[in-house]
Amino acid sequence: MTSFIAVKGHDGSRFVILKMKRPTLFVFKPGQYAFLRVGDIDRAWHPFSIASDPDSSEIEFYIEVFGDGSWTEKLFSKLKNDKRQKLDIDLLGPYGTALVKEESYTNIVAIGAGTGKHTVEQ
Repeated sequence: MTSFIAVKGHDGSRFVILKMKRPTLFVFKPGQYAFLRVGDIDRAWHPFSIASDPDSSEIEFYIEVFGDGSWTEKLFSKLKNDKRQKLDIDLLGPYGTALVKEESYTNIVAIGAGTGKHTVEQ
């Protein structure tokens, strides 16, 4: 099951909050990312940081929308215009290195900034 929210900020910023059921074998650590593909938009894979807790039953992505005509803008428009639609999303990953190699830490604060524009064509 996939749920999503298209959010518009008071300053004009736009975000998509995307949540999906975590596949049983999809094991990830903090700091990793996954590729998403929405066939209704295009066939390219798009990388996004995983925002959920590794022990959660869901995978969450917080996607900043930027640029007219961009993939993220197309996703935002699609979700904003019809909140009842079914969204088929392909998930590939996880990728990247975990934030911490040591398991001895009980709390970690990580601050990230910026968005990437890299896509992988298939």
